[in-house]
Amino acid sequence: MQDSSHKKPRIDIVTGIILFFLALVFDIMQTGALALVGLVAVNTLGVGVAPGIAVGALMNFAGMLFFGGTFWYLGVNYFKVKHAASGIFAALIEFIPFINILPAWTSYVVTTIIITRIEDGDSVLAKTALKATKAAKGEIDFKEEPRNKRKKRERAEEEENEDVSLPEEENEDVSLAA
Repeated sequence: MQDSSHKKPRIDIVTGIILFFLALVFDIMQTGALALVGLVAVNTLGVGVAPGIAVGALMNFAGMLFFGGTFWYLGVNYFKVKHAASGIFAALIEFIPFINILPAWTSYVVTTIIITRIEDGDSVLAKTALKATKAAKGEIDFKEEPRNKRKKRERAEEEENEDVSLPEEENEDVSLAA
C-alpha cells in the first residue's frame, strides 16, 4: 500500500521540461513568423504591418488553446487566481504589437509549472520560493554566514574546545580474603 502523503505531482519533471521546450519553440516560431510576414507585407505588398499582427493574433490563439488545454488536461485549476493571472498576463503580452516578441508563453509555462509543483508539495521549490520571497523583502542578510557553514564551524570549535578526556582513575584492585 502506498503512502498517501506521497501523491504524484500533476506535472512531473519530464512533462515540465517538454512543455518548457515547446513553449520556447513556440515563442521563437511566433517571433520569426511575425518578422517574416511583416517584411513580406511591407516590402512586397506595401500593406503595412497588419498581416504580421493578424498572424501574431492567430498564433496567440493557438498558444492559448494548446498550453491552456494541456494544463487543463494535467489538472491545473484555472479558477485559482495564480494560474489565471499568469495565463491572462501571457495572452495580453502576446497581443500587444512589438511587445509580443517577449517570450511570454515560455514565462507562462515556467510560472505555471513552478506554482503547480509547489501546490503539489515539492519541498525544494517551496523552500526556494520562500527564500526568494524573503530576499525580495530584504529579510535575508546575504553578508551573514550561511547556516550550514556556521553549524560546521561551531561544531569544529566545540571539538577544539573539548578537553581531552581525563584518564579514568585507576581502580585499586582490592581482593577479598576469605
